[in-house]
Amino acid sequence: MNTQNNLRNCKNCRYFNVIYMKCFRTFEKQKVGICMQDEKIVQNNNYCNLYQCRPKLERKVTLEHIDAVIDDIEELDKIFYNSNF
Repeated sequence: MNTQNNLRNCKNCRYFNVIYMKCFRTFEKQKVGICMQDEKIVQNNNYCNLYQCRPKLERKVTLEHIDAVIDDIEELDKIFYNSNF
């Protein structure tokens, strides 16, 4: 089934959500997940025709964002270092 060029692994698909198992202090990633398109549990190395690329999550940082962060840091500086506790 994986000999066709248009079939790709489910783990890289937009519809694949990995399942995590709760351990004592952490969450452990499993080799299975849920296909949100088919609404079934699949192995992360399965192949199907429903594959869609994940969208790129690039964020643009503008000077206004940087100025806002600088203002917030200056305000925190005033609160923590200029206060008399």
